Amino acid sequence: MSKRVESKFVMLDRSRCEACWECIAICPQTVLGKIEVFGHRHAVINAGDRCAGCQRCVKVCTTGALVSREGRSAAEVTGVDASRGSGART
Repeated sequence: MSKRVESKFVMLDRSRCEACWECIAICPQTVLGKIEVFGHRHAVINAGDRCAGCQRCVKVCTTGALVSREGRSAAEVTGVDASRGSGART
């Protein structure tokens, strides 16, 4: 599990994040944070161990950047097969 893009309950696709910060505002456990570097803005999962699985962030995310794991692997949710190298789609 990558600590910056997934927790036990949710996964973040940074490429879909539009940096609206709604997920950060709604998270009761302050799991999410921001990356704001010139030309590079998106949410991150700063404290995945604090995620209680309430799914509020998933519900408020209109771009689909945050998705529920629901027992799925990152490859199943994002379509990327890590065993085939970076960016290889399944």
